[in-house]
Amino acid sequence: MHNMLHNLGGIDEAGLGPLLGPLVVGSVVLKGPAGQDPWNLLRKSTCKKPNKRGAFRRGSDRRIRVNDSKKVHSGPRGKAELERTALTFLGRAFGEIPCSVGALLQKSLGFETLELGRYPWYQDLDEVPLPRWADDREIVYYEFCLAKDLENNGASLMHTSFRILPVGLFNQLIHKTNNKSLTLYYATETVLTAALKAASQSEAHQSLIVLDRHGGRSHYAQLLKRSFPKARVQVLSEAGGRSRYSLGKGFDLLFIEKGDQCSFPTAAASCIAKYVRELMIERINAFFLKQNPQLKPTAGYYQDGRRFLRDAADLTQNMPKELLIRVR
Repeated sequence: MHNMLHNLGGIDEAGLGPLLGPLVVGSVVLKGPAGQDPWNLLRKSTCKKPNKRGAFRRGSDRRIRVNDSKKVHSGPRGKAELERTALTFLGRAFGEIPCSVGALLQKSLGFETLELGRYPWYQDLDEVPLPRWADDREIVYYEFCLAKDLENNGASLMHTSFRILPVGLFNQLIHKTNNKSLTLYYATETVLTAALKAASQSEAHQSLIVLDRHGGRSHYAQLLKRSFPKARVQVLSEAGGRSRYSLGKGFDLLFIEKGDQCSFPTAAASCIAKYVRELMIERINAFFLKQNPQLKPTAGYYQDGRRFLRDAADLTQNMPKELLIRVR
C-alpha cells in the first residue's frame, strides 16, 4: 500500500467574516506515498509548531510552519512567518517568487474578472515589492529545503492556486445568493475545479481533497452535482462534522470542521489565502494612512472595521462604498 501514490489536496478560505477586504480561497495538492501523513513525511522542512520559542533565530527550529493560518500569523513575527510559509509554497509551485504584490495577484484564478483597477487602494500593486515582512534569502532557503524533502520522500507539489473575491465581486455574489455559505461555495468552485484538474493529470491511484466546512453547511451533494454534472456524485457520509463524497474515478472530497488543523495541504492552503488577504488589507491601510497618518490601521474584521470607517469617514465620503464595505 505504501508503494502506491495518492494525491492529497486541501482548500481553505480567509476573510469570510470581515467587513473590509477580500475573501480569498487557497488550494494546495500534494502527491506522495499512500497512507503517509505529510506533517511526518516532510518533518525535516515543515512543522505544525516550532520546537523552540523564538523560532527562526540562530540555533532554533528552521522549518516553515504549516498550520491553521491564524496560529501561524499570531505574535509579533506572525506576518513574517506567514509570508515564509506562503511564499515557499507559491515560489515552489510557480518556479519563482513573484517580485511584487501585483505580480502575485495576477496569478489569481479569474484575475481578469477582478477589475482591481476600479479600486483606488489597489493602484500601486506593481510598485510594492515582495517579500513584505520576511527575508527573501530565508524564503529561497526554505523553498530549497521543501523541494529536497519532497524529492527524498517520493512526493511532489502538484498544484497551488488561489482565487480572490474583492469586495465588489463579493457583494455581487451576496446579492445573487443572499447567503454567505453559498457565496463561499461559488468562490471555492473555481479553486476546486483547478485542483481536481491538476490531480487528474498525475499517475496517482486515489485523490482526496479536504475542504474546511462552509459555516454550518453539512450537505453538499446537490451543489457538487451542479458543479460537476458529468461526475457520479455519491454521498459516502454526512455526520459528525464530516461530509464525504465520491466523484467517481478515485476522486473523493471531504468537508470537515477545522480542516486546516487535521490536513497538511488544507493548512498550507489556509496560509496562502490568509497571506494574499493580508497583502490586500495592507494596501487599503496604506491608501488611507497616506491621507491621514493618524489613522489606526485595521485588519478589516467587523468591529474594528466599523471603527476604521468612523475614523476615516471624511476620507471615504466620495469613495465607491460598494467596493470598500461588504453588504454582509
